[in-house]
Amino acid sequence: MSSGSPAPAARVRADRSAPLVVAIDSSGPVEVLALVQGQLPLAQLQLRKERGSGRSLADSLNRMLALAERTPTDLAAVCVISGPGSFTGLRVGLALACGLGDALKIPVFAYPSILGWAYAVGASVLPVAVTLDARRGEVYTALLRLDPSAAPELLQDSTLLSPEAWLARLEEIAPQGAVMVGDGAVLYDGIFEGQLEGKLSLASPIPAGPDLSKIAFDGVHRLLSGE
Repeated sequence: MSSGSPAPAARVRADRSAPLVVAIDSSGPVEVLALVQGQLPLAQLQLRKERGSGRSLADSLNRMLALAERTPTDLAAVCVISGPGSFTGLRVGLALACGLGDALKIPVFAYPSILGWAYAVGASVLPVAVTLDARRGEVYTALLRLDPSAAPELLQDSTLLSPEAWLARLEEIAPQGAVMVGDGAVLYDGIFEGQLEGKLSLASPIPAGPDLSKIAFDGVHRLLSGE
């Protein structure tokens, strides 16, 4: 390198003294893990798993930590989705989170599954209608308003409804329209798309799964606040 070459530009690097927090969601068919350190995202895994895929949630977590050059003992807190969702899936995620909390003596913070799906929309002027497949022809539903400078505002708490009943409820609580997100919204697209005089629409592009990075960042905030 010649003496006149400019020095390499500085890179953004994680402050290893900042809290390392992982967020876990195994409530549905999309397994999600997010890892942040302080205010810097390190990694997020979104994987739609088939039954009997072989890889466990703990394997996925250890692999993500290794790729980020971290170990479980570096964790300062765990955020975990506590429902609504698949009973079996929730049990796996909660068991892993509580196991880490007990073994490492670190706090475990619980969050609803609707939050990660709302964050996955990114930004929306219209309310976000989280619609998750609950099987047996029903959906877990919630309506939230996104605010870029604050936590989402819950307009309709989690409720188990038929797709038709959810559409009727949206006509009452979101007459201006809403952005639909979640596996239930995709599964029952024929019922929802274009309703409310064309004011209901699927999130575009369709998210691969919930976004847990902001949930993990909230875990950092709660940890630093002394919770």
